[in-house]
Amino acid sequence: MPTINPDGVAAGTRGNAHGVDLNRNFPFRWRPLDGGEYSGTGPLSEPESRAAYRLILREKPDVTIWFHQPFGLVDRPAGNPFAARRISRLIGFPLVRLRGPYPGSASRWQNHHFPQSTAFVVELPRQVSAALVTRSAAAVRSLASELASPAVAAGLATG
Repeated sequence: MPTINPDGVAAGTRGNAHGVDLNRNFPFRWRPLDGGEYSGTGPLSEPESRAAYRLILREKPDVTIWFHQPFGLVDRPAGNPFAARRISRLIGFPLVRLRGPYPGSASRWQNHHFPQSTAFVVELPRQVSAALVTRSAAAVRSLASELASPAVAAGLATG
């Protein structure tokens, strides 16, 4: 899925058409936030968040990678770091646990709701080159292929 925030992409803003930061609109530890991280009137108040939420509940993915900007790193998930560690090596970004509560974040909701799976964030830098896009896409394809291997999938299960 290229983006859950087409209105924000079109407007060049973090928020959707209602000014809501969709990555602060998920139910886990949601709280009201103002400013650039306005979290909406309540958890899943936005149609884009509800659509992503329903998709994740239906598909129950083993691994989800959320691409954000602008830190140039891979956020180490609280749970199993196997996939995040592999992506960080393939892309060449450091693996760092971003501190902070990040209320209402999609990846933290997913990791809380599906503790047997892993969701994490790749933070692209502010300026993204064509080479980085190519490298990131290749990293995702490589990880998917590796996870299809029973031996590598076992590593995902054990961390």
